[in-house]
Amino acid sequence: MSVGSYGKFWTRLVTCLAFGCIGIVGTSVASAFQQPAQQREQATAPSQQLSAEETRRLAQLGGQQVPIQPTRPAPPSAEEQAHIEQVLDYWQQQTESFEVYKCGFERYIYDAGVVGHRDETTGNLSAASVAVGEIRYAASDKASYETTVLYKFAGPGKQYEVIEDPTLAEKWVTDGEGIYEFDFQAKRLYETKLDASMKGAAGLQNSPIPFLFGARKDQILERYWVRAVTPQGVTDEIWLEAWPKRTADAQNYLKVEIILDQQAFLPNAIHMYLPQYNPKKGNLSSVYIKFKDQQVNNQLAKIGNFFKVFVRPTTPMGWKRVPKQQLQGQSVGALPSDTNRK
Repeated sequence: MSVGSYGKFWTRLVTCLAFGCIGIVGTSVASAFQQPAQQREQATAPSQQLSAEETRRLAQLGGQQVPIQPTRPAPPSAEEQAHIEQVLDYWQQQTESFEVYKCGFERYIYDAGVVGHRDETTGNLSAASVAVGEIRYAASDKASYETTVLYKFAGPGKQYEVIEDPTLAEKWVTDGEGIYEFDFQAKRLYETKLDASMKGAAGLQNSPIPFLFGARKDQILERYWVRAVTPQGVTDEIWLEAWPKRTADAQNYLKVEIILDQQAFLPNAIHMYLPQYNPKKGNLSSVYIKFKDQQVNNQLAKIGNFFKVFVRPTTPMGWKRVPKQQLQGQSVGALPSDTNRK
């Protein structure tokens, strides 16, 4: 898959997820683009059938002919479950106070079929591509996601190469009334209207956004099997692992790891393992997102140009605005997380 195809895949995924704000960040050190070393065993999948609605959504997404079923991990002990619920309770309390949020991000895409190079010292896989961008959020229904720089693997021991192609940029905005996706290659601005059930905080809570903002314990537990997986010796972070219960979600990712800062209770990173991820077969397809320069309720943002990005965008000159089908009901969502430990 080419770097351009990766960009299209990610933009499509974010849009299909309704409110998928996920980021990426670049660095000048080649080893920093390596895959997180820690991997875990997969569990057996329960038998589930696709509903008519899920089948329709998968068809819209170009879903697999043979749907991937959710994979249920080993259940936590009673003590572990109590810990998980305590963490989710506190996380919800913290994020409910968010009015505005801004951060930079780095997104690392791993695919051994595209770049199979491994670091000689650590054995970690190198990222096929890396993107740098910015995420903004305003309670309770506005968000934006935009990449600013894209890098590609240039060879063992070499610095990642900047891709000088503006058509590979990714940009996505929601103003609470609709989702606006920019396709720089086709010069099209796709507009998807949201019905009443998808507006406001309810829409964001049915998407990957809960892992960044407005995290609600009840909805997370309803949608995911959650495990506590903080590595031994880690004292400044809390690691959670979320496995999708919905068949439609399972088409987008096998599982997601969320790494929370112990003090701020903001995600330091999110790692999404794609459905085909299977280290036993050499398939390490995953997307790792690292967040930086996180600002919560910044007073200057409230009086500056922070909100201008959420305005319904005009059609750029020479572009075509393309309406899409109204998004209704529960969105097909995804998550990401596994830390890029250095």
